[in-house]
Amino acid sequence: MSGGDKAGKNSTHFKEQIATTMRVNGYKEIDKSAMQEILTGLVTCTEKVFAKNVVLGKNVYGVDWRTDFIYFNGKGFRIIHARWQQVGGSVDEKFPFFVANARKATKDSIFVLGGDGFKQGARDWLKAQKRPPIVEVFTEEEFQTWANDGNL
Repeated sequence: MSGGDKAGKNSTHFKEQIATTMRVNGYKEIDKSAMQEILTGLVTCTEKVFAKNVVLGKNVYGVDWRTDFIYFNGKGFRIIHARWQQVGGSVDEKFPFFVANARKATKDSIFVLGGDGFKQGARDWLKAQKRPPIVEVFTEEEFQTWANDGNL
């Protein structure tokens, strides 16, 4: 398996762990078209739901911007940006792009970082960006604890 294939597999597994955390905490997974109807107000929702890969508009380059996750907790929406870096690489070099897109959005954002490959300086920089709409920056373990404490 190539390095890119392995990284993609690990990222998929990481994101599935986040989806499992959502389910365990009472969220129902819905498809992205159903979430689009809720986002645009075509459908009223009172339950806790989440969806993956929902287009939220255009990114800072004018291209469709897909979220990793967006969830509705009965009161409002939040976006989860999930980033996996098992070994040193370039994901953390893309943090400014992710932050610029999060700031462009009108929904609160949470970043969840998994793996030990992020440069400490990059992780520190991302944590320093924590101000609305970026409301939390977590490691995988911190996110799990936060969710288990009923904060989703």
